[in-house]
Amino acid sequence: MLLSLPTSLGTLGRYDDVERTPELALKGMKHTTIKPELPDQERYLQRIYRFAQKHDFIAVGGDHSVSYPLVKAFKKRYPDGKIVVFDAHPDCEVHTGLATHEDWVRILIEEGVVKPSDVGFVGVRKVTEREREFMDQHNLGNRIPQGKDCQYYYLSIDLDVLEQGDFFFKEKGGISVEELLATVRSLKARVRCCDIVEAFPTERMSETIRQIISILI
Repeated sequence: MLLSLPTSLGTLGRYDDVERTPELALKGMKHTTIKPELPDQERYLQRIYRFAQKHDFIAVGGDHSVSYPLVKAFKKRYPDGKIVVFDAHPDCEVHTGLATHEDWVRILIEEGVVKPSDVGFVGVRKVTEREREFMDQHNLGNRIPQGKDCQYYYLSIDLDVLEQGDFFFKEKGGISVEELLATVRSLKARVRCCDIVEAFPTERMSETIRQIISILI
């Protein structure tokens, strides 16, 4: 199932352009859209969680906070599933309890929804001091989780993992579109759910999103 989550609520009002990306990228493709009814982040994330509990999906955001309820729903259905986060940043900042685009991974770990060993990153290269302390404490880093119990993967793809593209946070380095697609292709057989987030609504980024989708469907 293709899912559109056109929101910027998790950016705390700073980056509203990402709201338009899902519908542009999914134009002409059959999909379900969940829009915020009110500027209420907590209520919106709860709606996403209730929906995602019932489906395997490829979701297009919007900002990265949508991954919090999506991963939570995935882990309820696949308790042994592993999470692979493609991102220039680890999203492990200190938080106030309500998931945003910069702390959703930390909240999932602190709430016990996912174990640190369930989470791995691809492309992380900009880490704050507070994030580094948390990552060191929980042995988090750039790796793809493995193990004999690893049957299923959830992919969370923040497109600023790329070295070139149209997104808010351009960090030096990164992987190419070809490397991203090759990694997704290598994991495809075990991927059950995926989200793709945090890109500007441009045709270049929409094409990259459609390429990822074409591999996974």
